[in-house]
Amino acid sequence: MLIVEGGTAIAIFVRCFVDKIGIQQELNRRHYVKFPRGVLVAISVLLVAVTAYSTAIFGQLFLFHLILIKKGISTYDYILAMKEENESMELESLKDSDLSSEDESIDNDSPKRSPFISQFICKEGRMDQFRRLKNCP
Repeated sequence: MLIVEGGTAIAIFVRCFVDKIGIQQELNRRHYVKFPRGVLVAISVLLVAVTAYSTAIFGQLFLFHLILIKKGISTYDYILAMKEENESMELESLKDSDLSSEDESIDNDSPKRSPFISQFICKEGRMDQFRRLKNCP
């Protein structure tokens, strides 16, 4: 669909400069008003830009999912692993800041949280690629 939209916009853009009289007559015949050719050019340029941007975004998303399929994981598993990695990084940064600060205002008596999803992933033998990201027992 994006190819059709982009191709049509490019064809209209080119036709505005190649066939000035023909495009003006067609605009008058179809819309019964004098439509400025500059506005039509601006609209077609805007459509080409939006189409190119959308194609790039969808292409990136498609390639990302191809990589996930190749690794054999689902999008949900990837999101959970990234969430867990961010949480562990936050915990490490909090521990580092606790060690560097001299005031003990934070309660350190709470039990250490074990990452649930990595235990599940490592026990099941799934998602070997995340073993590189995390140290599985």
